Amino acid sequence: MRVDSSIITSLSELRAIEQQRIADERAAVDRERAAQVEAKRAAEQAIRDAEEKKLREEREALMRIEQARVDAEREARMRVESAEAAERMRLQAALEQQRMQEESELRRAEIAKKRPTWMLAVTGLALVATLGFGYFAYERNEARQEAERAKIAADNDKREAQDDAAQSRAELDKLTLQMEELDKQVEQAQKVLLAAQTKADREAAGRAIAEANRQRAEIKKQQDAIKLKEWKKKRNEKFVVSEECKRNPLAPGCLGDSK
Repeated sequence: MRVDSSIITSLSELRAIEQQRIADERAAVDRERAAQVEAKRAAEQAIRDAEEKKLREEREALMRIEQARVDAEREARMRVESAEAAERMRLQAALEQQRMQEESELRRAEIAKKRPTWMLAVTGLALVATLGFGYFAYERNEARQEAERAKIAADNDKREAQDDAAQSRAELDKLTLQMEELDKQVEQAQKVLLAAQTKADREAAGRAIAEANRQRAEIKKQQDAIKLKEWKKKRNEKFVVSEECKRNPLAPGCLGDSK
C-alpha cells in the first residue's frame, strides 16, 4: 500500500509539473502573439504617418504652385493696368492739346474781326494763361492729396498684413516645436515597445504612441488651417494702381518693382 501511495503521489506531481509546463508554454505563445500584433500595429501606424506626411508635402507643393500662379497674375495685372493708365494719360494729353489748339484758333479768328487787335489778343492770352495755370495747380493739388490718401491706406493695409503674418509665423513656429516634441515622444515610445517584456508595458507604450499620434494629427490640422488662411488672404489681395503709377508707370514701386 505504501508503494502504491508513493507512486500515486509521484504521478500527481509529474502531472502537475506537466500542466504547469503547458500553461507556461501557452502564456509564452500568448505573449509572443500579443507582441507580434502590437508590432504590426506600430508598423501600420508608421506607414499611415508616412502617407500623411507625403499628402501634407504634396498639398504644400500645390499651395506653393498656386501661390506662384497668383503672384504671376498679380504682376501681369499690375503691368497691364500701368500700361493702360499711361495710354489713357497720353490720349487725354493729346485730346487736351488738340482742344486747346482749336480754341486758340477760334479765338484768333474772333480777335481778327475786332478792334483793337493787340488789346484783345493780350487779354485773351492772359486769360488763357491764368485759366491754364489755375487748372494745372488745382489738378496737381488734387492728385497730391489723392496720392497721399492712397499711400496712408496702403501703409495701413501693409502694416496690418505684416502683423497678421508675424502672428501666423509665431503660431506655426509654436506648433512646429510641439510637433517635434511629439515626434520624440513617439520615437521613445516605440523604443519602449520594442524593449517591453510584459503585456502591461507594451499596452502602456501603445497607448502613449496612440495619444502622441492623436495630438500630432490635431496640431497638423491647426497648421493646415493657418497656412490655408494665409494663402486665401494673399489670393484675395486687392491690387490698386496708385496715382503716381498712373502718372508715371516707370516710377519706383510700379511695374512690379520691389525696390
